[in-house]
Amino acid sequence: GLSFSQAREEIRREMILNRVRQRQVAQRVQVSEQEIDNFLSSPEGLAQMQTEYRLAHILIATPDNATPDQIQSAERRANDLSGQLRQGADFQAIAIANSQGQNALEGGDLGWRKADQLPTLFAEQAVKMSTGQTSAAIRSPAGFHIFKLMDTRGDKKVVQSQVHVRHILIKPNEIRTNLESQMQAEKLYERVQAGEAFSELARAYSDDTASALNGGDMGWISPDTLVPEFQTVMNIIPEKVVSEPFRTTYGWHILEVLGKRQSDISTQVRRNQVRELLGNRKFEEELQVWLREIRDQAYVEIQL
Repeated sequence: GLSFSQAREEIRREMILNRVRQRQVAQRVQVSEQEIDNFLSSPEGLAQMQTEYRLAHILIATPDNATPDQIQSAERRANDLSGQLRQGADFQAIAIANSQGQNALEGGDLGWRKADQLPTLFAEQAVKMSTGQTSAAIRSPAGFHIFKLMDTRGDKKVVQSQVHVRHILIKPNEIRTNLESQMQAEKLYERVQAGEAFSELARAYSDDTASALNGGDMGWISPDTLVPEFQTVMNIIPEKVVSEPFRTTYGWHILEVLGKRQSDISTQVRRNQVRELLGNRKFEEELQVWLREIRDQAYVEIQL
C-alpha cells in the first residue's frame, strides 16, 4: 500500500542503517592468526575442511551363507560388468539395470560424502581413486562392489600466476606537472640504460614509498591486483628487461620483471575462508553487544 516514493525512502533508510551497523561493528571485529590455527585444528574445522567424494556404486549381492557356486556366479557377473565399464559403457545405465544397492535407481550415485561418512570399504577406494576412474570388482561379505569416483571437492589446489616485479613511480603533484613527471621518468630510464643501479634510483626517486625502500621491489604479486596499463606492459616485456616509461592513473612508471611463477595458494585461500567464517560469527556477536549499548544510551523524555 505504499507509494513508490515512500517505498524508496524506506529502502534508503534501511540501507543507511545497515551501513552504520557495518561500520560501527566491523571495526570491533578482529580475527587473529592464532584463532585461524585453532579452528583448523579443531574437530569442527577438520570436518569442514575435509575432502568430499561423490562416489557411484554397483553391488552384485550374494546371499547369506552363499555356496561357492553362487559366489563364483556373482563374481563372473561383476567382472563382466567391470569389463563393460572399462570399454566405455555408461556407469549410470549399468547401475540401474544391474545393481542391487540401495541407490541403484539413482544410477548408483551416493551423493557427496566425506570419507568418515562412508563405509570403510567405500572410503578406502575413494581415497585411492582419481576422478572418473572405475574400480575392478571388489569382494565383501555383502557381495561384489564396483565403484566410480565421479568427483571430489574441498581438495582442489588453487594455483595463481604471480610475477616478481620492481618499478620506479614518478607522480605528478602540486609542483610537478604531468609533462615534467614524464620527462623525469625518461631521464631515469636513460640512466638505467647507461648502467646505473635500478634499485638505487628507485630508493632515491620513486614516489611509491612502499616499494622504494626495497629498491622498487614489489615482491611476488598477482597480475589481477594491478591496473590494466601496468599488466599490459608487464606481459609484453621480457624478463630482466627494463621498460620504457609508461603512464597509469598513478603516474609514470619504469618497470622490470624479475621472474614469473605458478604458485599454490590453497593454504592462503583456506585460511581466508576461515577468517571470513570467524569474522561473520564475531560480527553477529558484536552486533548484539552494540545494539545493547545503543539501547542503554538512549534517553526518552516524556512531556505531558
